[in-house]
Amino acid sequence: MKTKKHISLPIEILQTKTDQKIDGYRYGKILEIDETAGVLWVDYADNPLKEKLSAQLASPYLTLDNLREASVRPNIAQLEFVEGNPAKPLVRDIYFSLVDQAKEKRGEIVQKTIRLKADRIVLEGDSEVIIKSGNVKTVYKAVEGKLVEEADDIRSTARRNNKVQGGVVLIN
Repeated sequence: MKTKKHISLPIEILQTKTDQKIDGYRYGKILEIDETAGVLWVDYADNPLKEKLSAQLASPYLTLDNLREASVRPNIAQLEFVEGNPAKPLVRDIYFSLVDQAKEKRGEIVQKTIRLKADRIVLEGDSEVIIKSGNVKTVYKAVEGKLVEEADDIRSTARRNNKVQGGVVLIN
């Protein structure tokens, strides 16, 4: 079993001066990691310097394995900037492209496992959120205010109360 190494790269930030300030986040890409020199290279759209930039890590949860994988696969890095300076990016988080992970196997599309772990996870869609696995599906419909579950069998279990409540409750 691989152990996850946390990385603390001794990266020097470019001291390039620019008049432009960036408030909030930008999304960019991790281009490469130079482990020997301890440099993490990133770029983002509308980069006023028009060149790759050395960046620092802003999250203790990013591991060397995460960074290596991000530098060779399509990724999106959430960047923030030291004192709003566009030449001083900090990598806050990394999001991987699911499309790139898809592999063809026996005529099917097979994807790697993605795990989300946090104290709180929010999935939000303005009109609809669909969670699907095979022929089982849960659809959250914001406009109609409905939750629709479709499956061959649905089981509901509770250690205490299992309450079904509504203006009208229809059973078959």
